[in-house]
Amino acid sequence: MSSHPVSDLLPTQMFKCVVSDTTLFFSVQRRFQYYFYTIAFDKTVADLIVESIHRHLSLLFFEANNEHVVSVTMSKNLIYLPKLSNIKRSSISGSPITASVLEMFISKPYDQMSLITFTSITGELKNNSKLFQIPYLTLYHTYCLTPLLLTYFNGISGCFSRAIFNNSDVIRFLKMWETGESFVKLRALVVGMDYGNQLNEVEILRQFCVKPWDNMQKTIKPQWNDERINISKPEAGQIVDGWEITTKSGDKTASIEIRTSRFRFLTWI
Repeated sequence: MSSHPVSDLLPTQMFKCVVSDTTLFFSVQRRFQYYFYTIAFDKTVADLIVESIHRHLSLLFFEANNEHVVSVTMSKNLIYLPKLSNIKRSSISGSPITASVLEMFISKPYDQMSLITFTSITGELKNNSKLFQIPYLTLYHTYCLTPLLLTYFNGISGCFSRAIFNNSDVIRFLKMWETGESFVKLRALVVGMDYGNQLNEVEILRQFCVKPWDNMQKTIKPQWNDERINISKPEAGQIVDGWEITTKSGDKTASIEIRTSRFRFLTWI
């Protein structure tokens, strides 16, 4: 669904239909060598049209007891997003999505478990953004949102690519996890840096009590070994050459890997 200005050549033939007991008129245009059709209503009845389409889609394809996936392709003039229920997984691609539209998308009645965005997010996200509450979150164009994510993300798995962050962001994240202040549900975090700053492993680690990670130890089990995490990001696997850090309370252990352009964090019990 998108908004378009009225063309110079008004359609010569109009059609009539009844939607929710309301009579509406529309035109049909053939595009792209007649392979696609565009149905044009007056913008003032957009709410009514969208509601009706989504209601019919729900009746045809969505059963209440099943989990479903919704995929949204953004266009620059997108004005409405689906109002479907019982959606567990969703993805967003296409043109950049604004923070306000993203909040609207997440605030729909979804029992949202995972979200993958293949496009960038523009605008300002608030500290209490619903994005930070999604359990399995993958962003392929994270950019300047990274410091917020490394402070407020409250999910189980976060995979953030093309991220802009620095040593201070990683130090703050590890201290919040170490003290139990935040990230209590987090099992896996993979952050890949965009071009620019580089992480300094020595500077970060001197802030913490760590020891070399023994990948062969059998006394603890991985929390990150979750099918949904592996689907989100296959490389969220074992860390071979890394470090071990434990919470102040001693109830959680994490293996961490710090490279010049990547930070990985996996929890164990």
